[in-house]
Amino acid sequence: MDSRSTELTDLVEWRQWKPQVVQSAPRKSGIYLFRMAQPFPRLKGMSDIVYIGCTTSQRTISDRLKDHLSVREIERNTAYYLERVQCEVNAIEVSWKTFEKPTGAKDAERNLLEKYVADHIELPPLNRQASGQQVRIVSELITRILPNKDFYLSYELVEKLKKAPG
Repeated sequence: MDSRSTELTDLVEWRQWKPQVVQSAPRKSGIYLFRMAQPFPRLKGMSDIVYIGCTTSQRTISDRLKDHLSVREIERNTAYYLERVQCEVNAIEVSWKTFEKPTGAKDAERNLLEKYVADHIELPPLNRQASGQQVRIVSELITRILPNKDFYLSYELVEKLKKAPG
């Protein structure tokens, strides 16, 4: 099975990724996705989705999209990779869905990531394990998808997860 943006019918109209989009983005909690014009191969199947994100209680969709415009060369954040993909590979579009509460956005993000991992055996290419929260999400996804399989988290990683905020 493939995870493609065309399956996500409850998102707003897709818009070309450029700075002006931030101005039209809602100042509410929600999820947001970036996609390329053409599907590309994954470990299993094809997808056009390159990133799935959500807001926190203090941040809005507009805030998060603004963050993704701030390229950091040294740390190579998501904005850095979005810019490279857009310049070197293909144009990127963005869409979103709002939620009344941040918990709704977090649940929706978790569900989309779970489906993506189930379909492709990997996360979208620009999602990464940058925080303890994301590591926990990945761990939960693995457990749900492979309930009878053991996987190993190092002692150091477990200790970092315990100290991670959220």
